[in-house]
Amino acid sequence: IAENPSCILQNCQGDCDTDDDCRDQLQCFQRSDTNDIAPPGCTGNPKSNWDYCFKVACDDYGSDYLEQVDIEPACLLRECQGDCDTDDDCVNGLSCYHCTNDADLGPPGCSGDPGSRAWDYCYEKNDGGCIDKDEDHLVEVGVSPPCALHK
Repeated sequence: IAENPSCILQNCQGDCDTDDDCRDQLQCFQRSDTNDIAPPGCTGNPKSNWDYCFKVACDDYGSDYLEQVDIEPACLLRECQGDCDTDDDCVNGLSCYHCTNDADLGPPGCSGDPGSRAWDYCYEKNDGGCIDKDEDHLVEVGVSPPCALHK
């Protein structure tokens, strides 16, 4: 957005200095002068010496058992975690499996009871394709960005 933004930054926007520069549960991904990688969940070429806000992944318990993290999770969901609403709620490469009713057994590759609330869970489609989400590209907007949230 700008070196000293006048608004609260969204996911994959920069330049942040602290977590306070980022919206809600997002964190500021601090990059060193030699670190040219984008933060987790963001794509694109980061601007030199800029730091970007990003959504942290939920804790990974290394299980294929369905886990109900939260109805509105503040982190990116990993495989077999819910409740997701869209693929954007899942870490890159995973999709949101929408349970159709209380009798649904949940997504392929996951075990356990999806719950009577018919939560939706992140899973791997195994289709061999890559997911390209334009909204995950790094954003550097002009000095007067059209931000909805202001400090």
